[in-house]
Amino acid sequence: MKSTALAYTDLPEAALYFDHVIPMLYFTEILRHDTPDKNTKNTLPAGIGAQLLPASFLADPVFIQRLLAVNEKGAYWILEMVRREHGWTPNPDRTHLEPHETEDVAHSWHSFVSDFHLQDMPVVCGEASVSDSDTEAADFALTLSSLRLIDAEKASWEKIMEFRKDADSRPKLRRLRLFFMETYKDKPRSFVEDDLHNRIAAYDQAVKDWGFETRTAAFSMLFSSKFLAGALGGSALCVLAGASEVAIVSSLGGVAWELGRISIEISKQRFQGRKALRDNPISNVATARQRLQTGT
Repeated sequence: MKSTALAYTDLPEAALYFDHVIPMLYFTEILRHDTPDKNTKNTLPAGIGAQLLPASFLADPVFIQRLLAVNEKGAYWILEMVRREHGWTPNPDRTHLEPHETEDVAHSWHSFVSDFHLQDMPVVCGEASVSDSDTEAADFALTLSSLRLIDAEKASWEKIMEFRKDADSRPKLRRLRLFFMETYKDKPRSFVEDDLHNRIAAYDQAVKDWGFETRTAAFSMLFSSKFLAGALGGSALCVLAGASEVAIVSSLGGVAWELGRISIEISKQRFQGRKALRDNPISNVATARQRLQTGT
């Protein structure tokens, strides 16, 4: 199921990088694509969620019922936030959601993920859902910076769905996304650097072949310290740092490596949906996010 993602937001992004997608906050996509935007070519197709779901889940009526319920709660939550922010509420004294209303949505998501054993699936979210943080509750973020990534907002759904049929090009996007999860045990640093550059070159070729528009961006994966300690063994970070996974986790924060034009950074960030999605790794693409200590 590692090729399946939970889409917290950014459904087009998820559709490009993952074989299957489970929309957790589908209403955000409806709002975005029903609102005219000169920078967006997307038109949300009817039934797109069903086209992206894994076949086993699509055939499970209990799963579908729960998924619809989760999205319904999320839709109510967003509508209420918008109403209160703009004063569209019968009671002008209640300008914010009560804590229990937000807690109800978080509980709904967490129960859904837990009941269907989706805890190891990555969650795709937009940059607005992630912020820098130095608190103990923050996640550890592994970031590839200075990349030219597909601008999913400027790709039509028709083109995205056609691209998904390309068995040669799709894995090239996925291989770059999986760089931090690759095992490089007993490999020299030069091998890791060459492999990363080969993944980027393959990604760039797929983008060129399909004529996607790109943007300067950073690709991040966010992990809890517990998950990260188990995922780092023999990873690129261990090779680059010349240290064990335990040593890396214990000293994380503000560490960076320069590999040619690409930067790899470890930092601490906070995902706003972490309380609901407590164990899932987070996949995030941020526009031109350069957060290295150099300030560039």
